[in-house]
Amino acid sequence: MLITLGIKVKKPNAGQDGKVLYYSLVLQHPISGQTPIAVTELISSEHDIGSIAFFLSKFFRDVHQVCPNINFLWTLEIDNSMALILAVLTAMNCDDMHSYLQRSHRILIGEMVLRHFDKCNPHVCSAHVLNAIKKKALKLYVFVNLFEKCFQRKYLN
Repeated sequence: MLITLGIKVKKPNAGQDGKVLYYSLVLQHPISGQTPIAVTELISSEHDIGSIAFFLSKFFRDVHQVCPNINFLWTLEIDNSMALILAVLTAMNCDDMHSYLQRSHRILIGEMVLRHFDKCNPHVCSAHVLNAIKKKALKLYVFVNLFEKCFQRKYLN
């Protein structure tokens, strides 16, 4: 599970824009009810594909040096962020969004082959997706109401 929190962890330096972000790769605790275990963390002022993919690639390379037989066919639960999704695809699968969507489509329609399951599958947190849908729906609702009021004022009065 890759957790990203846009929290300030230190005061930015003079001239530094934006906030300082905290990224953490955590594993589920083997004992039910216990808090997850952070296995690596990153503090960065960047939220881009390159920075996150480099961080993840370096971590996985280091783990492979210590445990060469470890299998990273994980499902990563991530925030609703295109930068995180693409960074995970890049670092874990050497993949892009197009090939990921093609692979996912083949799995969904039943045309899957074993190699489709040899890669990491990033899952976007459903609560974040629902929140994004709610925000978009609210903007659309406001737009439709404003359009209707303008239309009525211009053409029906």
